Amino acid sequence: MLAVFDLDDTLVDRSSAIRRWAHLLVGREGMPADAIGEIVGIDREGAAPRDEFLAIVHSLPGMRMTVTELRDWYVGSYLSCYGVEDESIRALTMLRAARWKIGVVT
Repeated sequence: MLAVFDLDDTLVDRSSAIRRWAHLLVGREGMPADAIGEIVGIDREGAAPRDEFLAIVHSLPGMRMTVTELRDWYVGSYLSCYGVEDESIRALTMLRAARWKIGVVT
């Protein structure tokens, strides 16, 4: 048996992760608080290519990092914004215990 899952906003809460990252960035750079919603919108639910996303974020008021620094900081900080999804872990564990193969697509 094979079970295939979407990653973003199915197995993991990507929407919350990008919001957490935006919050971290705004705090780090001293940007206006309303930039959080703007950054989330620029992300387009993950559809915006990362170079395009980061270039637009870089142009927001209050940004002090260079584009390269922002890219490096994004790579180093974004994954830490994901939380453990207990329900997903339980479901995957049950499937594996029942000898299912698991696939993830995104």
